[in-house]
Amino acid sequence: MKKIFLFSLLLTFNFNLAQANTVHKLQAFYGASLFKYSLASDQFNAEQPISAGNAFLLNYTYQNDESTQEHRVSLANANHKLSVPSSLTPSSINSQQTKLNYKLVANLENINVGAGYSFNKITAGETTPNILIASSELHAINLFIEKNVWHQSNLSVHVFTDLELPFIKKELTSNTGFNQNSYNIHLGYVAKYLLNDIWSILQKSEYSFESTSYDGQGSRGTLNAEEKFQRFQFLLGAGYDF
Repeated sequence: MKKIFLFSLLLTFNFNLAQANTVHKLQAFYGASLFKYSLASDQFNAEQPISAGNAFLLNYTYQNDESTQEHRVSLANANHKLSVPSSLTPSSINSQQTKLNYKLVANLENINVGAGYSFNKITAGETTPNILIASSELHAINLFIEKNVWHQSNLSVHVFTDLELPFIKKELTSNTGFNQNSYNIHLGYVAKYLLNDIWSILQKSEYSFESTSYDGQGSRGTLNAEEKFQRFQFLLGAGYDF
């Protein structure tokens, strides 16, 4: 899957070289991340309290001056140390989520709409006698909408909604059930302050809700389970346009 992502990057960069008047945007973010997880089933149930961690995000955007479309590529990573319910051991585990995303976005006056592809990977330490969080890989279609809601002088604010519709989810360390039904939604805003024509200061906040339901018996001790991931991130960053 990473090969597919890198191949799409290569195609984008090769396309860039063939264009005369292009705009490139690089953005880097780092900040705080809050994480909450819950699992409900007819047998094994678990709820993990809110855990604090850190996150970073890298964005690259390419657009031809004469085009109303832009290509967006992003790499995101979040790390958390999770407290484990008393019925499980060890008492804490580490969890990491990595996300690769590509979007083709159309600029329609004051609103941007797009579609693309997302690859998400979650890794988590194993617990006994039941697995609290199963490590997994997810492939999803991505639908996106963004709107400029405020602009004054050098400061602007965009709000966005990002919907992921998974078509493949593969659990790596254990099995929760069958006939998976998933959706992921991301809501947030990005504030941008222009220092000059090249550099900008950025602030991004995002809330994510991810839900998957399963039928049947799973090797985690679950039966007809539903698991939910919730995240809130507050990131600061810098932008460079060239």
